[in-house]
Amino acid sequence: MGSGFRTKSWYAASLLWAACASEPTLVASNCDQSGGCVKQEALRIDAVDILLVIDDSPSIAHKTAQLKAELPRMLTAITTGEDGTASFPPARSVHVAVTTADMGGAPDEPHPVCVGGGQDGVFVRPGDVGVTCDVSYPGYLAYEGGPAALSAVESVGCVPLVFADTKAGCGFEQPLEAALKALWPSGDDSVTFNTGSGHGGLQNAGFLRENSLLVVIVVSDEDDCSAADPEILALTRGDYRQQAPNLRCYLNPEKLQQPQRYVDHLKRLRPHNDNVIFAVIGGVPADLVSDERRAAYDFNDPAQADRYFAEVLAARDMQERAENEQEAIGRLLPSCATDIDGTLHAATPPRRLVEVARGFGSQGVLGSICTPDFGATTGHIIRALGEKLSATGAN
Repeated sequence: MGSGFRTKSWYAASLLWAACASEPTLVASNCDQSGGCVKQEALRIDAVDILLVIDDSPSIAHKTAQLKAELPRMLTAITTGEDGTASFPPARSVHVAVTTADMGGAPDEPHPVCVGGGQDGVFVRPGDVGVTCDVSYPGYLAYEGGPAALSAVESVGCVPLVFADTKAGCGFEQPLEAALKALWPSGDDSVTFNTGSGHGGLQNAGFLRENSLLVVIVVSDEDDCSAADPEILALTRGDYRQQAPNLRCYLNPEKLQQPQRYVDHLKRLRPHNDNVIFAVIGGVPADLVSDERRAAYDFNDPAQADRYFAEVLAARDMQERAENEQEAIGRLLPSCATDIDGTLHAATPPRRLVEVARGFGSQGVLGSICTPDFGATTGHIIRALGEKLSATGAN
């Protein structure tokens, strides 16, 4: 089978079961009962599915190129099993899809940017953002075949990351809801959404393979605002119209979906194993995600991993503090900032996103959007991938 990116919409994932009955079994990590948990033989992962959820509001435009520059490294590592000193069994098949954090605004309210349901978790097709290439459906890239280096950004040039060059997305970022709706099986009404159903079996069909290693990467300079009651997003009507738009989510936390919703249901996509990695590149101060800070914790110890996330959430700069709360210009004070070509780009505390990453323990990865590049975060994601591929015996 030839290697390289191609345009096939479906292909079967190669799955190998552990052959020896004496090998240890895995218990689903999302099972919190002492008995009755479903047990299954350890899977040998041959496929990795990566979903990028990108904040496409104008404030993020300066960072998308940095993320795009890291994709070749990530794909090279997955398909070769090598990244610097890290070595692990390579995967033979990788899917990469992109959706945005734009889930629209309040229903039936005319708005120049927050239109309808936004992207609604549907994968972005290259044509939607003016990218010319031969990938049109189903909206994701497929790399399969033997290990091969992907050394140039052009190799993944059809992944449409630079949204803000062609349109401005809604400023009410809802990346968690977008990720869940993008992946959730169509017709499975055990999870409900404000409108419609999941796109996993319809618009986004074919991306998520059974028993693949799922990697969800959220990139945003603001916290998640996945609304259980979208009326809090209304700008021209209702009880919330006097509140500053930039403070709606901060002022009405009880109207948002609980972070645990996303921990539980993303894990439900892999009910018999814990093959989900959740990564955040957001407004976490860089010193909190540095190699030196992480080295103080053993992430294979659940208690130490949880203590790390708890200390990130307790950090002073990670607290939400409002400025001009009673005025239309009210906003949250930044948690970190970075200077790009003389312009200071600030981010706010991503507390809800960190809470979700915390729910994945050692498979939750934090990175800072306030760094010159995303190299360190990419390294952390690759190491988390490598540990899962090694543990399950890929290849």
